[in-house]
Amino acid sequence: LNLLASIEHVKDAASGINTAAEEGANGITNIANRMVNVTNETNDVMAAIDEAKTISDSLFQNVAQFKVEF
Repeated sequence: LNLLASIEHVKDAASGINTAAEEGANGITNIANRMVNVTNETNDVMAAIDEAKTISDSLFQNVAQFKVEF
């Protein structure tokens, strides 16, 4: 009877370890997905910054064509 109880205890412990490992893997996957999202959003921001710089440079060149006299 003690052997059977010990086997059940080991089985329960192994099941707990399996559950913890699965939860850990799910957490890592979740973090990886969030990092991909952050990377994509960062790339979008960088593209918007590049576009704003291009527009700013163009505006500066257009304004430089005018002479303002006081």
